[in-house]
Amino acid sequence: GIHAGALAGGTAPLNWSCPECLTQYPVQAPIDMTSHALLLRLMPEVKDAVMPPAGDLWLLSVMKLSAGNARNQDGNRANKQGKTEPRDPKGHQLLQCQAPLSGLYCGLCASSFDQGTTLHACFDCDFFVCSRCFTRAQANKGHFGPKPLLSAQEQLLSDVNEARDRALHLLVGHAAHRFDLSPLLHFGTIRWRPEEKARQAAESRFLQRKCDDLLPLGSYHDYYARAALLHAEALSAASPKERNVRLHEARTALVTALQTTAENTDGPSECRRARARSAHVGFERPDADPRFWYLLGIVLCELNAFTEAVFAYRQVLNNLPMETFGHVVHFNLACLLSLQQGAGDRAGALRELKELRRTCRSLHGTSISGLREGRGDYSSC
Repeated sequence: GIHAGALAGGTAPLNWSCPECLTQYPVQAPIDMTSHALLLRLMPEVKDAVMPPAGDLWLLSVMKLSAGNARNQDGNRANKQGKTEPRDPKGHQLLQCQAPLSGLYCGLCASSFDQGTTLHACFDCDFFVCSRCFTRAQANKGHFGPKPLLSAQEQLLSDVNEARDRALHLLVGHAAHRFDLSPLLHFGTIRWRPEEKARQAAESRFLQRKCDDLLPLGSYHDYYARAALLHAEALSAASPKERNVRLHEARTALVTALQTTAENTDGPSECRRARARSAHVGFERPDADPRFWYLLGIVLCELNAFTEAVFAYRQVLNNLPMETFGHVVHFNLACLLSLQQGAGDRAGALRELKELRRTCRSLHGTSISGLREGRGDYSSC
């Protein structure tokens, strides 16, 4: 993590290597934009109580959710294959069954069927095929004979689709090489020593209660400190019930800051202006601050709300200054979308990949190093 050390001229230096072309890309983030800097500014008492992050929101949310989506994708692939299942010469569907008697023959390879042998048949047309020929036809996109020749336009479209499929497959394989944002956006865990006065001072400022209800805070940014303290309490809770209560309180604190500031803005253009102004200084509004979204994602993962946590991660990417993080944002988002199951997600992944190539080419004039030859279908980035 980026804490007491690893500083160079007020920046947090982190490099990312593109897994396709192996080029090293520098990421020089202002140290003021790290979550550790925000936490210390709001709550100096935690200076000696913060432990480096042990988890990454990408692994906790995106990968867990994509594991569940993989099962649905398997079902979708099976349904997609059903659209090109082999049929008889008249286009009738073939039913899998067992030969009712001996003496039947495969209409393709002429092999005979013993009674009880598995085959695929259309009894209306007296058309029967063995399982081996049927499996070959499945691999041949439903054709029992040679694949039909494609026109020039059809071949071009087929080549484009195959290139896109290769790129998406490569993105899924490269997802483990995403840019890890946790050293920048996750301060870690607060671990207090027993009877520590600093803890009492912090809790008296941010966790004041009345009838077990937390009192409102004076600043929206203070809700970040409240959520950090509540998350720490949840991790050391004596019972699952207490843990769940503290996590929900942490979620409420962050949502309060995010929703309230979002409601007080004039629209998307103001969000973009705020991000541009905050590129080299502290973020001005919680809803435009990726650190708030990142901590919300961590809390949601603890609550097993992985779909909402992935949404929070996407908000993290959307709110990072693009002049500093453009290339890694496009890559992380492309990998995230490639792991999802919707057609719109696949199209979005390809758009982000296109933006990644554009951004990488604009960076070629800077001091970057690596192997420029491509190994897959990122077109050498």
